[in-house]
Formats: sequence, C-alpha cells, structure tokens
Amino acid sequence: MNAAKRREGIISMLKSTSFVKMSDIASHFNVSNETARRDLDYLQHQNIVRRIYGGAVLAERTVSQGPVSRLSRFTSELNSIGMAAADMVKTGDAVFIGPGSTTLQVARHLRDRKDITVVTNSFAVANELYNTDVTTYILGGLLSKDEQDIRGDLANSYVSNFYFDKVFLGCGGITMDYGVMDFSTTHSPIHGHVVKRSGKCILVASSKKFGTPAFVSACSLDDIHTIVTDNQLSEEYCMFLQERNIQLVLVEPSMEYSLDPDE
Repeated sequence: MNAAKRREGIISMLKSTSFVKMSDIASHFNVSNETARRDLDYLQHQNIVRRIYGGAVLAERTVSQGPVSRLSRFTSELNSIGMAAADMVKTGDAVFIGPGSTTLQVARHLRDRKDITVVTNSFAVANELYNTDVTTYILGGLLSKDEQDIRGDLANSYVSNFYFDKVFLGCGGITMDYGVMDFSTTHSPIHGHVVKRSGKCILVASSKKFGTPAFVSACSLDDIHTIVTDNQLSEEYCMFLQERNIQLVLVEPSMEYSLDPDE
C-alpha cells in the first residue's frame, strides 16, 4: 500500500474512533513505527490531524459538527470520566494507574490530593504527578519508546511487591465475548498481575470502546469491580454489565473542558 492510501486509511480510522495510537497504525498497516510517525507528521502538517501523547486525533476543522466538535466532546468525555474515577480515591489509598489517555485524566484529577500513593508504569502519569504531594512510584522494566511506558517480565514481577486498594485501567476495547482487550500483548500481563493485587479494579473507558474488539484479551470482566464511562453507553451493554454485578458509573461530558493542547 502506498503512502497516500495508507494516510487515507488513517483518516478513516480516526473518523470512527476519534483517537488512534501510533502503534495501532503500525500494526494495522504492517509498517514500522517510524513510518507511522512520518504519516502522522505529514497529516499534522496538512492540518488534518493533531498529534497528542501516544498517537493523534483529527484536527478540529476536520471533525467540526456545529458549535461543538466531535473532538471537543471526546476530550470532555475523558475529562469527566477521569474526574469521576479520581473521586473514588480516598485518603490513605494506594492505587495503581495504568497507561492510556483516559487513565491520564484520572492522574490529572489527583494532582491536588495528599496522603495517597500512586504506582504506575506510565511515564505520562508519573510526569503528571511530578512535583505534587502525591507519593508516586514508577515500575522498573523495559521502556517502550513509542508509548512511553514500562513493560516486560521485570515490571510484572515488580508488581508483586505491592497491594493496591484500587487499580485504574484503560483498554483498547470491551466485548461481551472476550472481556477487556488491548492492542499490545505486553500490556496484558501487567493487567493480569495488578488485578490480582487489588481490592477493587476500576476500568475507565469511553463508550466508543464497548463492542469494539482489540488485538488481545487483557483480563476478564469478572476481574472488574467498577466501570466508569460516559452516558452514551448502549442500553444493551448497561444491562449486560449490571447482570454481572459490575458497578456502572455513567458520566455526562463537561462541554466547557479546555482544548488547550498544553492542558
């Protein structure tokens, strides 16, 4: 596939999911991460996409639908989900926060907290909590240059040193048949280890992730205590999750959320 066709494909992916990881592009089109990066750089130069941590979103002019763009709604969904999830953290809690754009919002809403401890394998989460009163540990292990997280056998074994009151995980997709899924085979072992070391596992995900399979199963829905998502989740999935005694928290997007790229 030539570059022009591949870039058209990337735009199609973004129109259906609002956010796409660089690693997803490389996997989907069977190209190197460097090629995927060049494609995103080219599309950003054309003002078609906007590069953000770990991937890209469509530029606002591309997705504008009236006074509020789809990008604005998507960003506000993540903010509201992160805020609701962060409210579940109590004084004295030790929590794990995994990598991802939604889990990063959880960390952002914990910045002003005191007397809590966060363990993470995400550089973005650790950086968000840097120079705050939150006691923060980052796992040791193999550094992923593309997604800026720590993974591998050493990171998995390091998790066994901790017990978490709450674990906050993101995902690539959730399906009724396969449970919680992700795009990376190296994220999945971390998910499996931390859920076994936690009192309560909380999944944070946009409603767009439900019914959307990813590459590999990360953990069973039986491991999930609570799911925080936006209020666009289908009635079918609401009923499905409630039947499995999973606590469901549906949030309304806060449309005044800033789109400042430095936020």
